[in-house]
Amino acid sequence: MTRTSRALAAGAAALLALGLAACSSDADDAAGTPAASAPAASATASTLCADAQAVKSALRTLTGTNVLKDGTTTLKANFAALESSLQTLLTSARTDFATESEAARTSVEALKTAIGNLADSPSVSDAAAVAAALKPVQQSVNDLVTSVSSAC
Repeated sequence: MTRTSRALAAGAAALLALGLAACSSDADDAAGTPAASAPAASATASTLCADAQAVKSALRTLTGTNVLKDGTTTLKANFAALESSLQTLLTSARTDFATESEAARTSVEALKTAIGNLADSPSVSDAAAVAAALKPVQQSVNDLVTSVSSAC
């Protein structure tokens, strides 16, 4: 790899790391956590609440990924974990939380495309596309988790 290629790759990774760090703001805490003392109304509600917390945790892990330090492989693995936990939540939340579910699904699909286009040595524009696609994911997933958590 040439010196210029290494510099571009490092710059792209730094840009993506900054984008991910910007997305992991206090908005994560806005989703709230269900009160530990509040009993779930049923086993289904309990499962739904647990699924929502798993999604929230996976989102925090993804937004906390430092591509410069952790690499694109870790980013892709952390995205896959979010995608999997979100799919589990969507299976049970789709009916009662249709609007929020669809928004989360759509934004995650856009992020999946951006991450899929990311090379092992990403360009600055690739990294910027991933960072830009992550912001609506954070918003829509937090909205879904907040809505689901209100039923816990």
